Amino acid sequence: MSIKDKYTKDKQVTHPTAGAAEAVIQTSVTTEETKPVKKEGKKATFILPEDLHYELKEAAVKLRCNMSDLVAESLRKTLDELKSK
Repeated sequence: MSIKDKYTKDKQVTHPTAGAAEAVIQTSVTTEETKPVKKEGKKATFILPEDLHYELKEAAVKLRCNMSDLVAESLRKTLDELKSK
């Protein structure tokens, strides 16, 4: 058996564990979901106090979002409040 035959996708799997693993891989991976999403916008670097950084990190974990999304949302809200004054 050649290496090419061993890794051919259309080949039937005979080992039960390999068959179960193949089924899990096929159900959990699709080509559409594996493409990375490009974020639009400019990159900014901030130097934050350690305690604030830690609080932001905790909040992002609790809200299940990225820290950058949390910071951007907070800045947008603050700017809107300043504009309305």
